[in-house]
Amino acid sequence: MQGTVFFQARAWRLRRDLPSIIMTMMHGTTGKRKRRAKRAALPLYLLLASAAVCAPGDKREPAEPPPAAACLGTAVLERVDDLLAGKTFELHYLIIRGERVLSVWLVVPELDDVAAGPAFENARRLSLLTGARLGHRLVAEIPCVRILFDAFNPMIVDSRFNCWYRDIVPLANLLPDRRPADEELIRSVLARDLKYSYRRSLPPRADRIDAVSSLDEWRSLRRALRPIISPGAGRRNAAAYPMFVNDYCIVQATWPAESSADIEDEAVSGRMLAAARLMGRIGLRTGRLDMTITDRFGRLRAYGKVDGAMLGPGKALSDENIIYYRLP
Repeated sequence: MQGTVFFQARAWRLRRDLPSIIMTMMHGTTGKRKRRAKRAALPLYLLLASAAVCAPGDKREPAEPPPAAACLGTAVLERVDDLLAGKTFELHYLIIRGERVLSVWLVVPELDDVAAGPAFENARRLSLLTGARLGHRLVAEIPCVRILFDAFNPMIVDSRFNCWYRDIVPLANLLPDRRPADEELIRSVLARDLKYSYRRSLPPRADRIDAVSSLDEWRSLRRALRPIISPGAGRRNAAAYPMFVNDYCIVQATWPAESSADIEDEAVSGRMLAAARLMGRIGLRTGRLDMTITDRFGRLRAYGKVDGAMLGPGKALSDENIIYYRLP
């Protein structure tokens, strides 16, 4: 199928040859294939996500024995669903840089309509504190979080999906055994290398074009996406959420492969095209749509992207507009 780029590399070779692989993806082919390879270059975080994976038989050495070996990824997702009931959030897990990461995208309406000055600085602190408090609750109230995962990925946004705080925080930094004061919580998430952290430095622009017209419209779109990214009954490692960083919007959709058939060409392109067409019919306005498929361990198995210019009513979206690759 045209428009498809395959990335064939074993995990050990990807770890060893990561710089040359990136250069090959950008420059290593000729003619039309060179152009397609360049268009299909992955975001660096996804290259890192696939660069150091754990084999299915790998076992964790938790600080405390798991309760009757009852810790399952989907069970943790269900517990966090209960913890955040009543809020607008998305939740999934993924292996990033060789670490098992639990990601939570959370809408905080108190961050809406913040102007410059003291109110902005207070909002920045609130977003950081919200992420820190949530991480503390996860490790304190759900023991399996510390057993199954290495890090916590908070994504704190307002009702217009402007990102205020995003990070990858080692769970070892969090404080599960007591009730720390707010300042201690903040220090616990900041006491590390911040190169993967993002904190908003300016108030959001009031005149920026929104991804959707309202939070309710997004909720409606998310419900419509469910049969595509999480069909059937039961909790799956599936999520979808928009996020503006520096006024550029990326909509992320992720879902698990239930079997090897789910990462075959037709299955991958078919589900990605269905998700993209649905978002286009709704009139989603975004810079880019990213779609990832993982296995049950959270390892990356396929990635696709669609330029946001191709989404929208009247656009003739086809599989030619989806650039994707999959791992063997």
